[in-house]
Amino acid sequence: MSQDLLLLRQINFKLATTCKINPTLENRTASRNYKNFYKSSIRKAKRQYFADKMREAGPSSRLIWGVINLAANKPTKSSGVDSLKVADRLITGEQDIADVFNDHFSSIGTKVADSLPTPDGGASFRDYLGPMASNNLWINAVFPPQITETILKIAKKGSRDVKDVSFQLIHKVAHQVSLPLSHIFNLSVSNGVFPDSFQISRVVPIFKAGSPQDPGN
Repeated sequence: MSQDLLLLRQINFKLATTCKINPTLENRTASRNYKNFYKSSIRKAKRQYFADKMREAGPSSRLIWGVINLAANKPTKSSGVDSLKVADRLITGEQDIADVFNDHFSSIGTKVADSLPTPDGGASFRDYLGPMASNNLWINAVFPPQITETILKIAKKGSRDVKDVSFQLIHKVAHQVSLPLSHIFNLSVSNGVFPDSFQISRVVPIFKAGSPQDPGN
């Protein structure tokens, strides 16, 4: 609350106290009128505050929705996970929790496949596929203009990767990084080697329902 609003609140409290001690018509009228003025000033200050916040949010949809939720007094959902429970064992610590999530999501496809009923006669999905192609995968080389075009199509969000680099920054240097990125991509494809640093991603768990200690929730 600004100093001006604090001063208005003090005056409003003083007039309300005076009216309570000496409830004359003059005091009641003065207290009521100033109370209305005080409430109007608060509403005006709130509108100005959220208007400033919306301008600061810029084109970021995440920041815009944050301002909207704040204006609507909507409680924010925390994605932080303090502990997990796996096989009646309590898992704590950032690294251990990350390992549990990694194991869960990397194996969920296999678990779902294993849970499916086996067709009669022991048929396999391969029985329904055609002849195998001689070249299973063919990727053409990419060039810097293609890299630049792809980067500029991605929204300029403020979210950051594991190296603390945001797409707002990538947008600004799209032309400068397109050449080394195209070289790395083409080299990776031609050698059949995927860089280890490209295999790292930031995953934010979002709690939906049920027990917050269950990785599947």
